[in-house]
Amino acid sequence: MDKKKIIWEAHLRGLHDGSINFWMGMLDDVLEDTTQGLKILEYGALNSKFLEFLEIACEVKEGLGIVMPVDDKQNHDTWSSGRTRNLVFASESNVQPTHAFDIGFSQEVFSLIADIPAHARYIWDMLSPTGVYYSAFGWHAENPYTIKQQLLRSQKGQPFHLYSLDEIVQEFHAQGFEIGVKRLTLPYFLIYDPQVTIARYGKIEDMINCQQDHKILFSFRKWDKSHD
Repeated sequence: MDKKKIIWEAHLRGLHDGSINFWMGMLDDVLEDTTQGLKILEYGALNSKFLEFLEIACEVKEGLGIVMPVDDKQNHDTWSSGRTRNLVFASESNVQPTHAFDIGFSQEVFSLIADIPAHARYIWDMLSPTGVYYSAFGWHAENPYTIKQQLLRSQKGQPFHLYSLDEIVQEFHAQGFEIGVKRLTLPYFLIYDPQVTIARYGKIEDMINCQQDHKILFSFRKWDKSHD
């Protein structure tokens, strides 16, 4: 992948600076140069931005964005229109398990989910027999900066469910997944915003420590044997 070219194209299209780094990191860590012929799932799609970014980086045969209830009503006009004929966006309640998707992605969805076992089962049922789900997670119990994020969510009236890394791993393993874990590689600059940076982290050093030390990428891969 030509990371610089992809990142600059994403900027030109107006995709959010603060997310580009994490999106590029996920793709660079797990994908080859193309996803041609693959069916891609994004769980927690917000404004269809990640799938649009994915189409900049790779050719996508088919992409489905599952919109979470927390984003459903607020962003309906944006995500329901889609971006290209290959991308479709829908609420989770309107999508039945298909066992069809080769790769799934999500970014910071676990703290928005009250029932992790149910989520793990849903993802299992959405993936093909050899499918894999990659999920980035930074706001976990081991991250000392999570308490600030939890407070910000509370002030906005948004949900926040606190989980440890071990809790996430145990629940997905119980559903039948083979699990890999690593720190998420950040290929681009962390973006400073005077309001967001101070409220979410405190100092620049705290932002760097939070994102470089505590941003985790999970690999949840289906085993050969079908899960009962």
